[in-house]
Parts: sequence; C-alpha cells; structure tokens
Amino acid sequence: MVLHDDIDLPLGSIKFSKDSGSGGHKGVDSIIQNLGTKDFMRLKIGVATNDKRAQEVVLEKFQSQNKKS
Repeated sequence: MVLHDDIDLPLGSIKFSKDSGSGGHKGVDSIIQNLGTKDFMRLKIGVATNDKRAQEVVLEKFQSQNKKS
C-alpha cells in the first residue's frame, strides 16, 4: 500500500483507490514506473487548502486551525 498526499482532496480527508493512474503526482508516477504496474492499493491524504499551488500546500507548515490539540 502506498500513502500519498492529494491536492484534489480537502485537507485531512482520506480516500482509498486501486489500479489508477498517477493523476499528475510525480511520486506516484515514479512508483508506477518502478513497479511496472499501477495495480496497487493507495491511501490518499487530502492536503488542499484554498487556491494555493500544490508546492505551497505540501511544503508549508500546518496552520494552527488545522492542528489537533
């Protein structure tokens, strides 16, 4: 099983998938190329917030309202 971030899902949400393309995710694309198949389970973790670019969302620190106490 591969766990990865997904800019198309709301922050903190999760989604399971299997046997799908990379959706433009370079890390997942690399895994597909190295395995020679896209037939594996994935747990996608949402990181989308507002209209920020993917790089900004993935590399920034969590805002206080998004942290659990």
